[in-house]
Amino acid sequence: MDDEARFTRIVEGHASTVYRLAYSYLRSRFDADDVAQTVLVRLYRDGRWRPGADRAFQSDEHLRNWLVRVTINECRTLFRRLRRTPDDLACVADTLPAEGVSPEDAAEARELLEVVMRLPVKYRVPIYLRYYEGYSAKEVAGLLDVPESTVRTRLARARTRLGEMLASTGCAGEAHAVAGGSARAPVDAVPARAAPPAPCPTATMTTRCEGKVIP
Repeated sequence: MDDEARFTRIVEGHASTVYRLAYSYLRSRFDADDVAQTVLVRLYRDGRWRPGADRAFQSDEHLRNWLVRVTINECRTLFRRLRRTPDDLACVADTLPAEGVSPEDAAEARELLEVVMRLPVKYRVPIYLRYYEGYSAKEVAGLLDVPESTVRTRLARARTRLGEMLASTGCAGEAHAVAGGSARAPVDAVPARAAPPAPCPTATMTTRCEGKVIP
């Protein structure tokens, strides 16, 4: 497989993860797309995706973790520099739709995701990484470069807030599923339905990363 085909496959496999994470952090489709483009250009220039490269990625998981770390750092930089008005969160499910679920579960997933996206960023991102991307609390701590105890505290507080927010909207069943009646209860059952694949423009990104735009 030549480099062009190899990089195209990487983009097709990971661009949506980068976009989803950027959107969950920034809550802006424009900014998420900008971050995704930047991250993939950095990946291309880094070159470790090529077999035999110096410090080449040892596995697909190694590559994914690198992409998540770089995405978080790019989002932090952009978040500090820009103070955009976020997208209309009532339309968040149109940007991060749930697929492969029943209409009933899809409706619940949309409602839960909208509430998650209303959390402050320090709670929103750990919740997203833990329950939508499937990282453990220890792994989230490493990705965010904070102590694991901090992550666990933020997850617990986020679950409490989610339960309260859902209860205030009259979604007693969802509130119970999230909070379980206490801040320590897991929310595993709910995000399994809500995991949002993103409609990421991978073809455009691939074109921009294959030497056609990169100077």
